[in-house]
Amino acid sequence: MSELKWFHFTIGRLGGPEGIPLMVSRTGYTGELGFEVWCHPDDGAAVWDAIWQAGQPHGLAPLGFAALDMLRIEAGLIFAEHEFCNQTNPYEAGIGFTVPMKTKEEDFSGRAALQRQSPESRQKLVGWCWMAMSLFTTVIWCTTGACRLVRNQRNGLALAGQNDRTLSRSACLV
Repeated sequence: MSELKWFHFTIGRLGGPEGIPLMVSRTGYTGELGFEVWCHPDDGAAVWDAIWQAGQPHGLAPLGFAALDMLRIEAGLIFAEHEFCNQTNPYEAGIGFTVPMKTKEEDFSGRAALQRQSPESRQKLVGWCWMAMSLFTTVIWCTTGACRLVRNQRNGLALAGQNDRTLSRSACLV
């Protein structure tokens, strides 16, 4: 696993050649070293137990979705159907590196529209933290769907937001 590169996958079997078939990817959504493990649903409990047991000497801890969401937002990582969907320009979503404009000669769906769009006209996904700025400012908790206000004018929509209870602040992707 230590040789598995970011956004790459490998397949194998748990416990040897006759073991449970798995697919493992190096795509953790926390900004830290992470892996995702796929298996058949019937094998899920056995795979969980094996990973849990092997991870105990290393301090492995289960992570709920809200905690995972907070970590990925702080790391600036996007999530399908949250910060982008099939109606979002990939450059605006921060995944322009996936568009083969220079490496693929043949046409693909959306190519002409992307070529027509000026880079200056694109919106940009940014991270935002709400914090108390002075005695006259209240702490604002950011949640998904909230509007970001700058000088009392709407300046973006929070596509993902979580409250970081450890740091007593809110973080969101706007």
